[in-house]
Amino acid sequence: MDVFANILEVTRLTGHAARAEFRAPWGLRVAARPEAAFVHVTRGSCVLRMRGGKDVLRLNQGDVVLVPHGVGHELGDAVDSPVADFAELMRTKAGPDGSLRHGGQGEPCAVVWGAYCFEAHAGNPFLEVLPAHVLCRADEVALDHSLGTTLQLLVAEVVGSRPGAAVVSRLLVDVLFVQLVRHWAERQPEGRVGWLFALRDERVRRALSRMHERPQHGWTVESLAREASMSRAAFARRFQELLGEGPHGYLTTWRMRLAAQLLRSTALSVAEVATRVGYESEFSFSRAFRRAWDEAPARYRNLGAGRPSPQRAPSARRAVSHAAPSRRN
Repeated sequence: MDVFANILEVTRLTGHAARAEFRAPWGLRVAARPEAAFVHVTRGSCVLRMRGGKDVLRLNQGDVVLVPHGVGHELGDAVDSPVADFAELMRTKAGPDGSLRHGGQGEPCAVVWGAYCFEAHAGNPFLEVLPAHVLCRADEVALDHSLGTTLQLLVAEVVGSRPGAAVVSRLLVDVLFVQLVRHWAERQPEGRVGWLFALRDERVRRALSRMHERPQHGWTVESLAREASMSRAAFARRFQELLGEGPHGYLTTWRMRLAAQLLRSTALSVAEVATRVGYESEFSFSRAFRRAWDEAPARYRNLGAGRPSPQRAPSARRAVSHAAPSRRN
């Protein structure tokens, strides 16, 4: 199984995009929100500054940046330009398609921008491994044929007015997220910790694929080591080095994330969800789920369309320490 694709499916990414045209002086203040965002400069240049941060990124034509963690930020022609509230501008000045024009009479800047909403922003496996921003300069985009083609198609759909453009652009925005993450990950040095970097190791990747393919199976360190064609000790050590936790911890965390998605998106009973993710007892599953998400499964399903508390991610170590998973483990 493709672990990257499986995690993407479970986290349920949905995105949208629009275009904006600015003239100096201009500035926007974007409040923190549980969304990832991206900006692709199609004309001119601008500056991006994270709220509370000192670093300023200058974005030139052709650059694209992903801001994955929903932190507040400012975008403008210069750091000292007056800023307007982004949400207020969108309420009062945006067109029916989300397009925006703003600013004075100076140098022009045009962007295609958008946001990504995840069904479970807190504890999202992608967001846990990504930095404060993922920046691809125009020359890098030009060398990455897939990424460059996606951006060209996205700009054409957003700027044009062809039938079905809104649907096509949403699909392309989702593709763009995958390509930006992949582009960034492929350029990271060896030694990084996390599931995304563990996929570089063929043997550990095989074990991860089996866990994602059959999360309900009674996996043991020994059986996973066999899948990886490694000794138990070597596999356990390598897994810990690459993911920062042991196989049981990772499996429990993934089971809790998968259970949360099933509770949100299906009508399966709690007992059926428990079985799907490898628990023989509804009681032991509920206890593990509560320790992971601070809510009982039924309450999690009912509260706020099943979204977790915004500051809580599933804790594999706590769940493993206190839960009683399937006896097959």
